[in-house]
Amino acid sequence: MSGMTRRQVVLGTLGAALGTTALPFLAVAPALQGDGHELVVADASAPPPSLDPFKVYGTQAQSLFRLIYSPLFDRAPDGKLVAPFLERWGQADAVTWEFRLRPGVRFQDGGELTAADVVYSLKRIVDPEVQSPRRHEFEEFEAIVALDPRTFRVVTKRPYALLPARLSQFSMLLPERLRDRPEAEFFQRPVGLGSFRLAEINVEQAVLLAFPEHFSGPPGVPRITFRFIASPGERFQRLLAGSVDVVTNLPPQQVDAIMRARAVHLMKRHSTRFMNIMFDTTHGPLARLPARQALRHGTDLDGLVKYVARGNGRPLACPVLPEDFGFNADLRPYPFDPGKARALLTQSGYPDGFRLRGLATYDTRIVATAVARQWAKLGVNLALTVEGRAQATERWIREPGLHDVRFLDPTSIIYDASYQLRLHVDPKHPVARSPHPRGLELLNRSDEERDPDARAALLREVQVIVYDQALGLPLYQVVDLYGVGNRVHGFVPSADTILRLASVTVTP
Repeated sequence: MSGMTRRQVVLGTLGAALGTTALPFLAVAPALQGDGHELVVADASAPPPSLDPFKVYGTQAQSLFRLIYSPLFDRAPDGKLVAPFLERWGQADAVTWEFRLRPGVRFQDGGELTAADVVYSLKRIVDPEVQSPRRHEFEEFEAIVALDPRTFRVVTKRPYALLPARLSQFSMLLPERLRDRPEAEFFQRPVGLGSFRLAEINVEQAVLLAFPEHFSGPPGVPRITFRFIASPGERFQRLLAGSVDVVTNLPPQQVDAIMRARAVHLMKRHSTRFMNIMFDTTHGPLARLPARQALRHGTDLDGLVKYVARGNGRPLACPVLPEDFGFNADLRPYPFDPGKARALLTQSGYPDGFRLRGLATYDTRIVATAVARQWAKLGVNLALTVEGRAQATERWIREPGLHDVRFLDPTSIIYDASYQLRLHVDPKHPVARSPHPRGLELLNRSDEERDPDARAALLREVQVIVYDQALGLPLYQVVDLYGVGNRVHGFVPSADTILRLASVTVTP
């Protein structure tokens, strides 16, 4: 191989897949051979398509990224907003926010975090040349300026109550000196504010080494390895064998075996993740309201919770959770009524049913298969394509019109009804396939409304539209299931499903 190791070849292949120059082998210390204190996690089913956090859509890579980088705001495991890097922050007027950084916060290369770094990072999100898929979510930025080395100001185009929540999402902070380096070079050896540095990544795993000088103190383990394992069955077997310490998104069907195992235990967490079906209402049968309503009445949510989730869930009426600000508690799930569903199919002009193309992930395949069986009884034939989470999301964005429905398990990561509603009704959102002008108008008004009660009322009204127009099919809110090795201590699952592992320790 011309002096190249197999792993170097793999890294080069991964680099091409990530759309960058070939990633080099990132040399690591001999401790990588294993000293008994390594934490091994099976969370993401594939490596991120890029090591640039601004270019990755979706939450799958967030647990990995949050160990390397850090956003301006974050969430505690219970969902509360936290700002560890800020000395103070607040609104100066309706459209102006001011922030003061704490002193002594340092990047992994030793450089101190400054207002210039924050300004550079936030501007980079909306820079057209970066082509961030999250750019549209930060379009409210009017101006971002540094007032002094530790103080900066964000001015929005209109009153925007969601700004802190948005900044807790994907606004990772990068050093301003990145401006002077080729991005491909920087993201081969990325520098962030996280508690771990990336040492190695390939198609099989990512290895991270502790950053002892982290602002909050040294992490609990010297090394974390993320294994990229697409198959839920293989993740489970490695957990039982002891080669993986933490497995996320356990299928409910694996719970009984976990309960019988001696070296691992089950952890549950009521989360802001839910099973959902997005409709493309722009073409085909699902462009007709009665056809969409037929699918809602023809889907047995209680049966899915009982037999697929094994009781670990609660049916939903709308793609908004009780934990979200503005949740409409008056809405109830469509009743399961196959007779009414068939009548609606006749009303829609499809008395014998129709064919649909669906896109699912490995984590939603079981529920998608169960739904397909229910719809088949109505004469609705669903052809499923199953891919990894990141690949499925990219395909849905890249190939509009190819799939009629998308099965996914999103997370309401900003704890606000507007997040998922915009994914459904805003035609400018890259994943939206059910645009609704009136819903979008109300949603935009809610973003500007500073009075919490008035804002909540607007969000509830949008939910009524999404419900009445059957602009999607929410299934059930998930109780997240984790398999955790008994040698792991201090692991606390977060409501937003992002793993926060800096304080976790392991027994050799």
